[in-house]
Amino acid sequence: MRFLSSLLYIIVGAIFSAWLLNALFEADLSWVIILIPMMLMVLFVTAIGIVHLWLLLSERMMKSSGLLLSTRQMLWLSLKCWAVIVMGVALVVTFRWMWALLSDSVRQLVPWLEVLFYVFCALLTVAALWSILLGQNFHEIRLLNAQNENRLLKAQLNPHFLYNTLNNIDALIWLDRDRASRAVGNLSDLMRYLTYASRQESVSLDEEQQHLSQLVALQRLRMPVDDALQWTPEVENPQARIAPLLIMPLVENCFKHCGNLNESGAIRLSLSERDGILRFRSDNNLPSAPPSHSGSHGLGLNTLRRRLELLYPDNYSLSVGPTGKGRYETELQIRI
Repeated sequence: MRFLSSLLYIIVGAIFSAWLLNALFEADLSWVIILIPMMLMVLFVTAIGIVHLWLLLSERMMKSSGLLLSTRQMLWLSLKCWAVIVMGVALVVTFRWMWALLSDSVRQLVPWLEVLFYVFCALLTVAALWSILLGQNFHEIRLLNAQNENRLLKAQLNPHFLYNTLNNIDALIWLDRDRASRAVGNLSDLMRYLTYASRQESVSLDEEQQHLSQLVALQRLRMPVDDALQWTPEVENPQARIAPLLIMPLVENCFKHCGNLNESGAIRLSLSERDGILRFRSDNNLPSAPPSHSGSHGLGLNTLRRRLELLYPDNYSLSVGPTGKGRYETELQIRI
């Protein structure tokens, strides 16, 4: 039904535009003032139909990429297409006016030139519309949605993590004031980084590594065994740029779904960068009767995959799953 309505917009708009264009050439000046606004409105209806039809045809691809157009984006895209169609019509009007100025003898010498130019104008307009819909504009939409995904994920600081951290710091105040003071500093730096990173399209690897180290330090407060959490960062180029907070959901999942925090090596995390390839690996033990991870990991991993597809298409790999040895492993590689 939506497909037919979009097609109807285009067909009706094209018919009325052709009729108004023909009337425009034969009307006097008083009618021209009325016909031109009518022509512009009809062309805008045609542009809306073209945009809706394109969205319907590319709906499956857009859903798989996590792309969702807002009303404002659709209106802006329609205005762009409308401007292209108006320029195409203006070319036709200009050529027809110039063609009328030629003498009959000249027009009889090249009778096919008029038809050829109309075909050229039509092809040029279609090519420009195609470029807008599937070229640069599609790229802008992907970047805009990637930024929206970034802001969404950056705002998802787990409240349970915050509550647990504050409770652990409260207990440390009476047991080890120096350690409690460092924990407060780490939490303050972590919150400051989240606020700062939410305004950035990219951060340095050094900043991201420090953020992860602070997150790990705060999570250590709840680990009863010293070597239960193992964290190994090795970054060759600390000034390399990366989208912020890509790794944070993977780290949080380790703590969220770890089975036994009392054993050595319960959680192992490593971050490395060499020759422009960023690698993050994690593995954690599983509960004796592990629940289904498809639902528990699903939301965070789906959001992460959408971000990676938008930000690093064809330049990343992500694998997650149980190893069969009572542990759950994650490996992320990104060419930055």
